[in-house]
Amino acid sequence: MPRLKRLIFNFISMDPARVGGAARLAQCLAEHVPEGADPSLRTLVATAHDTWEQHFPLKGDFETLDASGCSKWGAGWAIEQAFEVPSARRTFLVQAARPFQKAFRFPASWREGTIVHVPTQVIHPRPPKHWNLPYVMNLADIQHEHFPEFFSPQELAKRRRRFLESAHAAAAVCVADEWTRRDILAHLPISPDKVHAIPLAPTWDLGQAPSPVMASECARGLGLPERFAFYPAQTWAHKNHARLFEALAHLKSKGVILPLACCGHQNEHHAELLKRAAELGLGDQIHWLGLRTEAEVRALYVASTLVVVPTLFEGGPGIPVLEAMAFQKPLAAASICGIPEAVGDTGLLFDPLDPADMATALQKLWQDGAFAAELAARAYLRISQRTWAKTSEAYRALYEDVLDRVSGHR
Repeated sequence: MPRLKRLIFNFISMDPARVGGAARLAQCLAEHVPEGADPSLRTLVATAHDTWEQHFPLKGDFETLDASGCSKWGAGWAIEQAFEVPSARRTFLVQAARPFQKAFRFPASWREGTIVHVPTQVIHPRPPKHWNLPYVMNLADIQHEHFPEFFSPQELAKRRRRFLESAHAAAAVCVADEWTRRDILAHLPISPDKVHAIPLAPTWDLGQAPSPVMASECARGLGLPERFAFYPAQTWAHKNHARLFEALAHLKSKGVILPLACCGHQNEHHAELLKRAAELGLGDQIHWLGLRTEAEVRALYVASTLVVVPTLFEGGPGIPVLEAMAFQKPLAAASICGIPEAVGDTGLLFDPLDPADMATALQKLWQDGAFAAELAARAYLRISQRTWAKTSEAYRALYEDVLDRVSGHR
């Protein structure tokens, strides 16, 4: 008999308009993990930002809690009250935190049947000092240990402190692949038994893809040419847009004009990228689309000629890699972190520090349609082995294992 009675997905600290891939993961966890679970399981999704519906709509068999305006202690009280309400499958709205002591604790009986899952790098609120339930967290990556130059000294110190504190407090730390697991254990002094590699399935599949005609209409409506490369990513420095632009400039010098569509949150690095694109004479070749709806992003995948992922660092293979494979699109990607393990021989891998190497891969996929189609077909067969049914089953098994350990049965 399953021990898990209550599953709380704590998305309170997440602003989906800014966290990108973490929000996509959260969306899939909420939708798929309760599928196939014991019917008596009650699942609650707690949020505090109104941007979910616009950018990453949440759907599935769960109750929801809007904890906007709550202190972290008020959020705990609101979660408890939500579960105490007898009518299931409803939405709870809490706009003001109830004033009470700053040491909120859930009922002691909950500890043996409740899991709080936080799919972010940092647990908030952080147990076990105040919240007395076992936590499962997702630690996407520790890129700051590999590229500290992308962070201020203050940011670097904060990440190192808070990541480690959260990992120590969590009952289990989940990562997307074995490469990331090895990397985290090499840098963080935590028990290997605590870190679990649970491979992700693609967030979308071909069944959710628009028709090629509809996709092309969407792309034209966004001002894109008939053929273009697609890179969905925020404009963080480690996403490596600048070297991708250098690769495009290299191709342009050889007479190969390859338009690029970029979507995703445009953060403080965007201005630098605009300047670099202009310096390279690519102003008209780069199409900045900003944040788009899910339907538009799916259309961009389908309408694109190829997908390129030049990132310098990634937690797991990265969601764009999985999505490109699932949508059967030719893929050129950086040969770093878990990407080679996920892609195998179904995409063209390149050195992300070498724009010329990047350009060679892009040119091959751009000009050799038969080869590109063959790679894409192989990629689809490979990624079809990853399903959310398998991923969800692994998460539920981990929850049960955590509850066994918390109750002292193991």
